[in-house]
Amino acid sequence: MMKKGIEAMFFDIDGTIYSHKTSKIPQSTKEAMEIARKKGIKLFIATGRHKVLLDDQPWLIDFGFDGYLTVNGQFSYSGDTIIYANSIDTRAIEILLNRLKKEPNLPIIFFERDKAFRNFEKLPPTNKIKLTDKIEIVDTEGCRRALENKIYQIDAFFHPKDVIPIVQEMTYCSWTSWGAECTDIMPKDANKAIALKKVIDHFGFDMSKVAVFGDGDNDAQMLSLPVVGIAMGNASKNAKAAADHITDDIDEDGLWKAMMKLMGESRD
Repeated sequence: MMKKGIEAMFFDIDGTIYSHKTSKIPQSTKEAMEIARKKGIKLFIATGRHKVLLDDQPWLIDFGFDGYLTVNGQFSYSGDTIIYANSIDTRAIEILLNRLKKEPNLPIIFFERDKAFRNFEKLPPTNKIKLTDKIEIVDTEGCRRALENKIYQIDAFFHPKDVIPIVQEMTYCSWTSWGAECTDIMPKDANKAIALKKVIDHFGFDMSKVAVFGDGDNDAQMLSLPVVGIAMGNASKNAKAAADHITDDIDEDGLWKAMMKLMGESRD
């Protein structure tokens, strides 16, 4: 039985709130969020996405979540208040830039606080990730801007097995994957769980009354915290193993069902 009296809920986006199968946020999910808000539950996004990558789903902004843990929590904020900011060591960035000189065709996105820039125009047709025009395109030399401004995450758009040798050179970094199409390169020992605890402390929540929803390997550590961890039916093996409960697939109203059970509600 899931715990009652939930104070706050944290949600991953891709595969948890947003379905890549339908390219939509299920209506049931939106309804559940409204019910939770009316009950006074604080609602947060905890995503690997940067804020510029939220634009393809305006509802994620318009709904007005109580806080956003972006780029795997490395830049977390509530309104105008920055709760946690953790940038990549410039020594690691220098190593990557030297690699790009030798292999300029490696598709990379650098994420600053409010902006992002990339060294490519288009991804391969096999990559289904959607990009936004708000991500500026620069050449290899332009990528040196990453040494001038704080970088909170780097996305490498090639298979994790090809990223590992590069990340191993970047000894001041850690990495996580959310599929075969993208790897997130982050500050050393960084993950969503660290940011989640910072936000929980900031608001003074009782951790046992916090619910966390996710589906990817990058959600596993926050699902394993002493919270109510709920993995989607479509979640990775690591996410399911870390969670306390497993709900149905996102396209089978899995998020809605779990939220209703937590709140003691039923569908009319």
